[in-house]
Amino acid sequence: MAFNVFHESEHGTAFVVAVVSIPISVLAVFLRLLSTLHTGKGMGLENVFAVLALVAFLAYASIDLWILCTMNGKSVFQLGALPRDTVIQIYTAGYVMNIMTPLNQTFAKLCLLALYHRLFSASRRFAVLTYTVAGVQTAWCIAVVCVRLFLCTPISATLNPFIKGRCLNSQVLLAAGDAVNSFIDFVMVGMAIYMVVKLRLSRADKMKLSVLFALGGFAGIIGIIKIGEAYGTIGTNVRNSSWNMAQQASSIVCCCAPIYKTVLSEFGIFRRLGSSLFSRSKSKKTDYGAGVRTWPPNTLIGSGGSQGKHEEPWIGLEGSSERKLVWAEVHSSQTSQD
Repeated sequence: MAFNVFHESEHGTAFVVAVVSIPISVLAVFLRLLSTLHTGKGMGLENVFAVLALVAFLAYASIDLWILCTMNGKSVFQLGALPRDTVIQIYTAGYVMNIMTPLNQTFAKLCLLALYHRLFSASRRFAVLTYTVAGVQTAWCIAVVCVRLFLCTPISATLNPFIKGRCLNSQVLLAAGDAVNSFIDFVMVGMAIYMVVKLRLSRADKMKLSVLFALGGFAGIIGIIKIGEAYGTIGTNVRNSSWNMAQQASSIVCCCAPIYKTVLSEFGIFRRLGSSLFSRSKSKKTDYGAGVRTWPPNTLIGSGGSQGKHEEPWIGLEGSSERKLVWAEVHSSQTSQD
């Protein structure tokens, strides 16, 4: 049988987006795990969330590729274009596929929020805000998943378009769900930039770090564009799947990029990030990314001499072949009340 996926422009676009975004997403998570491995630390929740986001995306993209190849240039939404059994199989696959988007978006955001907590939780208000946003995102995910699972009554009407049933308006659900999801993306960008502004860094370093964290807003922008492009077309073409894959892949890249040492080291701010955040710190934090029970470690490692006692949490591991940087606790006689 001839390969006719590209006979339909939207099918071809979705196919290309899937083929391109899959290796990019896998590489992004691989580099994140490799970076953690080089530090000699465990998986931690950050990496677990990143892997789960990748698994959800791979499931979505793989199913989408199967659907595109099965349709082979024909439309499942056009009556009589495909055999009845094939149509039911495609709708069933799409039912599973649609659950992956909220899972991917939530795991990617939780990964980034765990990083925020690890870096900035010396601020009590910020820590509370981090947990609040994580709770809202989780609630959003549960709500969207439930709506998509029970989109039609009976449920069999969702899996089989030949069964009559009552279904919710998919166009409205797209607009409402993605609007909230994108809003959370923008809130998270604002959270990170707000904390970066408070760092005692040069204006150039603040700008570089802000740009790095602002990457997280890219997925939110795609979500807004998706609403405009796909609204009114769900159930008539595959345009929405292309935007979903682009959004999911960008979310994975955004939640992984901030920890790439090869990127951050070029900014020259590793040794200043910790000491610039707060002059006062809590004595114990939880490490969500490194797999250790306390964050920062309870021992301040100095470089020797009176100057070596300077509050500088990011330090080099002397004697290590990798010379990686770790976070050491900043001892203070007071606890941050921010």
